[in-house]
Amino acid sequence: MKVARATRDQDPNIILRAMDVLELLSRSVPAEWEQFLARRKLLADYVLKVLFELTDCGVFLKGNTIAVIGGSLQGINIVRRIVEDCIAHDVPPLPRARLMKKKNE
Repeated sequence: MKVARATRDQDPNIILRAMDVLELLSRSVPAEWEQFLARRKLLADYVLKVLFELTDCGVFLKGNTIAVIGGSLQGINIVRRIVEDCIAHDVPPLPRARLMKKKNE
Protein backbone atom coordinates (compact mmCIF):
# COMPACT_ATOMS: atom_id res chain seq x y z
CA MET A 1 0.00 0.00 0.00
CA LYS A 2 1.22 3.46 -0.84
CA VAL A 3 0.37 6.95 0.32
CA ALA A 4 0.79 9.81 -2.13
CA ARG A 5 -0.34 13.42 -2.20
CA ALA A 6 -1.64 15.36 -5.18
CA THR A 7 -0.37 18.88 -5.70
CA ARG A 8 -3.90 20.29 -5.54
CA ASP A 9 -4.64 18.97 -2.03
CA GLN A 10 -5.64 21.77 0.31
CA ASP A 11 -5.06 19.90 3.57
CA PRO A 12 -1.35 19.48 4.44
CA ASN A 13 -2.17 16.77 7.00
CA ILE A 14 -3.85 14.49 4.47
CA ILE A 15 -0.76 12.24 4.38
CA LEU A 16 -0.94 11.68 8.14
CA ARG A 17 -4.62 10.81 7.94
CA ALA A 18 -4.05 8.46 5.01
CA MET A 19 -1.27 6.70 6.93
CA ASP A 20 -3.63 6.24 9.88
CA VAL A 21 -6.28 4.74 7.61
CA LEU A 22 -3.73 2.36 6.06
CA GLU A 23 -2.56 1.30 9.50
CA LEU A 24 -6.13 0.49 10.50
CA LEU A 25 -6.70 -1.44 7.28
CA SER A 26 -3.46 -3.38 7.69
CA ARG A 27 -4.43 -4.49 11.19
CA SER A 28 -7.58 -6.24 9.96
CA VAL A 29 -7.62 -10.01 10.10
CA PRO A 30 -7.89 -11.73 6.71
CA ALA A 31 -10.80 -14.09 6.09
CA GLU A 32 -8.56 -17.13 5.72
CA TRP A 33 -6.31 -16.91 8.77
CA GLU A 34 -4.48 -20.21 8.16
CA GLN A 35 -3.58 -19.15 4.63
CA PHE A 36 -2.20 -15.85 5.93
CA LEU A 37 -0.11 -17.66 8.56
CA ALA A 38 1.32 -20.06 5.98
CA ARG A 39 2.29 -17.20 3.67
CA ARG A 40 3.80 -15.25 6.55
CA LYS A 41 5.99 -18.25 7.41
CA LEU A 42 7.53 -17.93 3.94
CA LEU A 43 8.97 -14.60 5.08
CA ALA A 44 10.76 -16.17 8.06
CA ASP A 45 14.35 -15.58 9.17
CA TYR A 46 16.46 -16.35 6.10
CA VAL A 47 14.33 -14.34 3.66
CA LEU A 48 14.40 -11.32 5.97
CA LYS A 49 18.21 -11.55 6.18
CA VAL A 50 18.51 -11.78 2.38
CA LEU A 51 16.20 -8.77 1.95
CA PHE A 52 18.28 -6.81 4.46
CA GLU A 53 21.52 -7.64 2.62
CA LEU A 54 19.92 -6.82 -0.71
CA THR A 55 18.33 -3.48 0.16
CA ASP A 56 20.03 -2.24 3.37
CA CYS A 57 16.53 -1.82 4.81
CA GLY A 58 15.60 -3.24 8.20
CA VAL A 59 12.71 -5.66 7.71
CA PHE A 60 10.81 -6.66 10.84
CA LEU A 61 7.97 -9.17 11.18
CA LYS A 62 5.81 -8.98 14.29
CA GLY A 63 2.30 -10.37 14.43
CA ASN A 64 0.26 -9.08 11.48
CA THR A 65 2.66 -6.23 10.77
CA ILE A 66 5.68 -6.17 8.50
CA ALA A 67 7.76 -3.02 8.95
CA VAL A 68 10.52 -1.74 6.66
CA ILE A 69 12.84 0.82 8.21
CA GLY A 70 15.71 2.78 6.72
CA GLY A 71 17.48 2.37 3.41
CA SER A 72 16.67 3.99 0.12
CA LEU A 73 13.25 4.45 -1.43
CA GLN A 74 14.18 1.95 -4.13
CA GLY A 75 15.07 -0.62 -1.46
CA ILE A 76 11.80 -0.05 0.36
CA ASN A 77 9.87 -0.52 -2.90
CA ILE A 78 11.74 -3.78 -3.62
CA VAL A 79 10.85 -5.14 -0.19
CA ARG A 80 7.25 -3.97 -0.58
CA ARG A 81 6.88 -5.74 -3.93
CA ILE A 82 8.35 -9.00 -2.66
CA VAL A 83 6.26 -9.03 0.53
CA GLU A 84 3.09 -7.99 -1.29
CA ASP A 85 3.54 -10.75 -3.87
CA CYS A 86 4.14 -13.28 -1.12
CA ILE A 87 1.15 -12.36 1.02
CA ALA A 88 -1.40 -11.34 -1.62
CA HIS A 89 -0.45 -13.48 -4.62
CA ASP A 90 1.21 -16.53 -2.96
CA VAL A 91 4.53 -16.07 -4.79
CA PRO A 92 7.49 -17.60 -2.90
CA PRO A 93 9.84 -14.76 -1.90
CA LEU A 94 13.13 -16.65 -1.64
CA PRO A 95 13.74 -17.43 -5.36
CA ARG A 96 12.97 -13.84 -6.29
CA ALA A 97 15.26 -12.46 -3.57
CA ARG A 98 18.08 -14.81 -4.58
CA LEU A 99 17.73 -13.76 -8.22
CA MET A 100 17.94 -10.08 -7.28
CA LYS A 101 20.96 -10.82 -5.08
CA LYS A 102 22.75 -12.53 -7.99
CA LYS A 103 22.01 -9.54 -10.24
CA ASN A 104 23.63 -7.20 -7.73
CA GLU A 105 26.82 -9.30 -7.52
